[in-house]
Amino acid sequence: MYTRQDRPIQLWGALGALVAAYGNYVEYQKHRNAAYQAVCDSSTYSCSRVLSSTSSHLVSHLGLVDSNSLLDISNSALGLMYYTLCIIAPYTGSIRLSHEVYLISSILAEVLSAYLAYILVFQLQEFCMVCVSSYVVNSALLWLFTTRQAHLKKA
Repeated sequence: MYTRQDRPIQLWGALGALVAAYGNYVEYQKHRNAAYQAVCDSSTYSCSRVLSSTSSHLVSHLGLVDSNSLLDISNSALGLMYYTLCIIAPYTGSIRLSHEVYLISSILAEVLSAYLAYILVFQLQEFCMVCVSSYVVNSALLWLFTTRQAHLKKA
């Protein structure tokens, strides 16, 4: 069931997809050419350093898979998948429990954002515009999925 809360979810999902796609692009370019300077780099911070660090592959960083594994997907690629799901969320309303799945997914994304923000600030001691943008998008999506869930329970 498509509700009026769905359009903002799709818009924030699209914004998140753009941010994640740019993150993927920066990581790819940095691995291709170590001297690559991303648009998000400045004299005081370097998003390309963050996006090419080992923590940019959280699955292997946590030791869940080997760093050379095909399952070692970058955080940006995982984000791109999540944001794509957010874009199509309104069209899955007929699937039983889909609303709860999206809410749980957004909570998980927010928890991972908090963990990655911790790594960014305390371990890497860096600032990453792409990363912070994704944290903002994830917070917005959590709020939107929460209000959507509350609206659907009232209906």
